[in-house]
Amino acid sequence: MLGYAHGSIAIFTCLSRWVLKPSTDSASFSSAPPATAPSVAPPEPELDLSAVEKYVGFYLAEEEEKVEILIHDGRLAIKIPQAGVPLELYPPDEEGKWFFRLNPTVSIDFRESEDRQVLSFTSHSPEGDFVRPRVQE
Repeated sequence: MLGYAHGSIAIFTCLSRWVLKPSTDSASFSSAPPATAPSVAPPEPELDLSAVEKYVGFYLAEEEEKVEILIHDGRLAIKIPQAGVPLELYPPDEEGKWFFRLNPTVSIDFRESEDRQVLSFTSHSPEGDFVRPRVQE
């Protein structure tokens, strides 16, 4: 355990946990987690795999490069050539955007025809929006 006292605040580090306590003449440390910290992640709605099966397939990226939308560990995911593993997506929000679990600043949404055929997906990122048309493999 490492400790540092400055003014009326003592900061103690124990592994990766930081606890802030008012300083007294003798320093103390609490191993209990803060009362406001969640003990578990909130429940996530179960994905209806039959409803998202229509998105599974290949899409054209830049310069004839293809990306694949697939189901990985019960989640919709995207496999891009630069990543060694599929990048899982959160279930869609109310606007139909699927956010990347690894980087929630990036999302995709799908465009469908009137007869519900998936035509493309659009990638939304800080760098801009990019349309990725569906291709037959």
